[in-house]
Formats: sequence, C-alpha cells, structure tokens
Amino acid sequence: MNPHPRSKKAKYARRKADRQIKKVARKQQSAIRHKFNSTHCVFSSQYIRDNQLQESKALQYSQVLEIIKSFIRRNDKEIDHLNDLASKTAPGSKRTRLSKSQQNKLLILQEEKQRLLNEFESSGLLWPDLTKKSNFSKVLQCSQSSGLNIGILSSVTQKKFSLKSQPSSSVEIWKQVANSTSRQSDWIPASIQDDTSRETRG
Repeated sequence: MNPHPRSKKAKYARRKADRQIKKVARKQQSAIRHKFNSTHCVFSSQYIRDNQLQESKALQYSQVLEIIKSFIRRNDKEIDHLNDLASKTAPGSKRTRLSKSQQNKLLILQEEKQRLLNEFESSGLLWPDLTKKSNFSKVLQCSQSSGLNIGILSSVTQKKFSLKSQPSSSVEIWKQVANSTSRQSDWIPASIQDDTSRETRG
C-alpha cells in the first residue's frame, strides 16, 4: 500500500529521490568537465611542444588565445574536404558523393565549431589557465603517448578566455578567418592530423 502523498514517509521518499537525481546530475557534469579538460590539456601540451614553448614557466593571456584559436579550427581541413565532396555529384546522378555518415559528421563538426566560436567571442571559452606556473607544468605532463594522469588533470584549474580582451581590429580579422574554413596550413598537432586523415578515409 502506497503512503499518503502528504505523509512523512512520502516526503522522505521524495527527498531521497531528489538527492539521488542531483547526485547523478553532478556525476554527469563532472564527467563532461573532465572529458573537455583532458582534451584541452592534451591539445595545449602538444601545441606548446610543437611551438617550442616548453621552456616558458607560463604563457601570456594572448598566447593562450592563440592555442584556443588553433583548437577551434582543428577540423577545418576535414570540413573543407567534406564540403568539396558535398559540392560534387556522382557521374549520371544528381546525388552528392557524400554518404549519410559523412553528412552527419560534417553537420556535427560545423555545429561544434560554431558553438565554440560563439563562446569564445562572447562570454569566453573554459580552458586550462596556462598563465599560472603550476598549471603550465602540469599540462606539459599530459600527452596522448604517455597517457593521462587523472590526478594531474583534476588539479588543473580552468578559467574563461575570451576574444573580447583583444583589440577590436584583431577580433574582426579573426572572425573573418574563423567563419570561413581555410585551406591554409594552420597548426594542428601531428597526432590529430593522423586521426583526422584516418577518419576521412574510413
């Protein structure tokens, strides 16, 4: 027999259920933050090494912005490639050369880039605070080859970096470049380039 909706037993059950729901939500949010933080740390670490910045004790705010710009445009070559396929049709057919899975992938990549752009150009994008010496040294320890240390990642603090801090002229130039995928060889980590080429061939 179910307890009366206004009884103490029913109220206790509701509070218990609410606590469980909040607990699950917190775990999901924590997992999402960890996923993005690990991705950002690995990308930053590779960027720092490839641009020979590892001798620095920390980065300037403007240098972190450059890393974020590269991260936002990391899939541009693949977007270009898929757009090229979408613009072509098979001989004797009106259908695009793009498969259904490729169409979905193109849509996902474009939507993700636009979301990141919107955050970066307005409220700011959450990123490891590489302007701090402690964070800088920890991020350098993150790499795809050596594996990810959960303890290190969880101790890396983040902050929002926004393009608003840049001079207006620089912002306008960045928007023009970012809003159109470019075939120029922007910096992309070699490991990510390899992953992208494999996915495209697949």
